[in-house]
Amino acid sequence: MKYVSRMALVTFSGAALAVTPVLGASASSGKVHQLGGCTSSGQFPICSFSSATAHDVANMHLHVSGSVGSGYKIEADWDQGCYNASRSWVDSGTFKAIPPYSRALPVMRGGNCSVSVTISPVSVSAPGGTIRAWATSRRLDGR
Repeated sequence: MKYVSRMALVTFSGAALAVTPVLGASASSGKVHQLGGCTSSGQFPICSFSSATAHDVANMHLHVSGSVGSGYKIEADWDQGCYNASRSWVDSGTFKAIPPYSRALPVMRGGNCSVSVTISPVSVSAPGGTIRAWATSRRLDGR
């Protein structure tokens, strides 16, 4: 993770986020919020999305489903940015697994986070199919 102190603006994957103060938060797990997603079909399906901003974040997850052939993995490349009143950071990574799978994304607890995701088959020799990805979050304040 790359940390930046007292930044007024964070830019990642073409999206800009304005910094706003984050007030107190409780430890409740809260309801699940859908932040965005995509679906693609074809010989070599690829889909991308940029999520809505999750506020007062307790956790975020990336979910991948679908099939591009028995035993073939789907790769999820992600870029994420989080911020609160005093700092901001960006991070990125890759998950590769046979779907369906869900993975936790790093978050700044109590901060505001967004993620951009692109998914595709790992192998160009995969026979094709349909793939889907979506991101979810829970708020600390339970809303």
